[in-house]
Amino acid sequence: MSILKKIILSTLSVTILAASSAASFAAPAISKASLNVRSGPSAKYKAVDTLYRGERVEVKECVSNGWCYITHSGPDGWVSAKYLRAGTSRPPVQKKPRYTPPTRPQQNPPVSFGFSMNSNGDFSFGVGVGGAPTYPHRPPPPLYSPPQPDVCFYKGKNFTGQQFCVSSGTSRSSLSQRWDNSISSVRISNGASVKICRWEDYRGGCRTIGSSKSHLGDRFNNRISSFKAK
Repeated sequence: MSILKKIILSTLSVTILAASSAASFAAPAISKASLNVRSGPSAKYKAVDTLYRGERVEVKECVSNGWCYITHSGPDGWVSAKYLRAGTSRPPVQKKPRYTPPTRPQQNPPVSFGFSMNSNGDFSFGVGVGGAPTYPHRPPPPLYSPPQPDVCFYKGKNFTGQQFCVSSGTSRSSLSQRWDNSISSVRISNGASVKICRWEDYRGGCRTIGSSKSHLGDRFNNRISSFKAK
């Protein structure tokens, strides 16, 4: 075996070993869908909270099976990285790149491991050997702005206190312990409506509302256990 091949195989072994361990960092991200936050890095762990689509979180750690530990306004936990995309407070300022002549490809194939985000802002992991010549960097496209949630629930009257928001078509047959019987006002936008029920599984007396309610009244105030957003 040539010396060059031995060096490549040795480097690749170290790289794969690094890929099996957790990658630690801190980065802002946005949830691409409504999804559960779990107590461990897989779907078999218990759900401790729910993210709404468009909610901003802080990614603290990702492991090799594609799950990331996030922090946010609710209980922290693990979510699947495929439902996250990069998120910042404002889109980056685009600058016209300075022209640089194409670089010559490396004679020996490089070996690399990396945690990265693609053009859509999705998190990904990769181990690679070799590659095409490197050319001038092009600025990334502007970050995608998700549509605003259609229905937002608040713990306080007049749309105050802790909140979570969902899009039309989202339903919860049983609210988490954190939100069960804890909703006092509902904000509705984009022509949506929501069916709220006092018991789980959409039972116990329900009501459909099509406009924002700063106070749900004695019948439903702090008495909602399930809902269907339409």
